[in-house]
Amino acid sequence: MTTFEQLRNSAGCIDIALDNPSGIKLLAYFCKNENMGLTYTTIKMSNPRKPALEPIEVKCLADTGALMMSITETMCIQLQLEELEKRAVTIADGSIHQVPFVGPVRIDFGNRFCFTGAFVFGNEALLGAVPMEEMDLVVHPAKQKVMPNPEHPNVPQYIMY
Repeated sequence: MTTFEQLRNSAGCIDIALDNPSGIKLLAYFCKNENMGLTYTTIKMSNPRKPALEPIEVKCLADTGALMMSITETMCIQLQLEELEKRAVTIADGSIHQVPFVGPVRIDFGNRFCFTGAFVFGNEALLGAVPMEEMDLVVHPAKQKVMPNPEHPNVPQYIMY
């Protein structure tokens, strides 16, 4: 017969231990969190063509499923970014939109930075996989945190083959 033992830990999460007839004990960890799966981080963005402009600090969604950076129209205006062209983007619901592509944008995260272009779209900034790779950042989903790659904590390192 299978038995369950549930323990609520100090974070309000439930640890489940499952004993089964084979004698193997299985452990599971469940945590109810409305933001589970979403990781936000803070970056600084600036316009390298206009160094007199102050950088802006932005809370953005770190999305490893998206490739590029997207910013809001307000952020684009604040940084006086130049529209380079319109580009087609496919969003999560499958719809395709023609949106402004602006740049260059300098993104700073801690002691790391990169230069990229950005799509002007949506109501929040989105940090995609390309700029995260350029800065050698990783997303720790359990901690809901963006951090430097622990294998290269001091300076970014890249694979070039």
